[in-house]
Amino acid sequence: MKVKNQITAIALTGLSVLGGGCSSSSSTGTSVSITPGSDTSAYSAVYQGTLNVQAVLNITTESSQTATYSRNATVTVGINGAVAFKVEGVEVLGVVDNSGNWEVAATLALLGEEAKDDYESFGCSTSDVFAKITGTVSPPNLWGAVSGKLTCYQVLIPTLELETTGALTATQ
Repeated sequence: MKVKNQITAIALTGLSVLGGGCSSSSSTGTSVSITPGSDTSAYSAVYQGTLNVQAVLNITTESSQTATYSRNATVTVGINGAVAFKVEGVEVLGVVDNSGNWEVAATLALLGEEAKDDYESFGCSTSDVFAKITGTVSPPNLWGAVSGKLTCYQVLIPTLELETTGALTATQ
């Protein structure tokens, strides 16, 4: 009987060690679908503006919380179909097509270093995509809409859900 209890204890310890590190996430509505343009020089510029985001955070063990953020943003549109989106020192890359349509997949890193530990404790990674920003460039203006949903899991159990909406307005 003592051997059976030891085997059970070892098995449970192994499962808790394996399960503790087992995390994943899934995103909805965040994939980039625009093909980079071959000549986007008509839109090439640096645009400065404001990103306004409303985030609804549902933690499975608590009620939901809503937060509204307003951040300064810089969008750099290149001549080769590339877009660089920057908020508070964190940059993510995206694409612009020959018609001035642009998209960026926003990662949790954009939410700031101070939130990193909080999201990681729920099984998220700062490289997880939580929203897509999609819009149009019409110099001297640039617009974008923010949308997306991210669900984080630990040991196949959803622990956190982040749903995001918002808008970006910028000018040269």
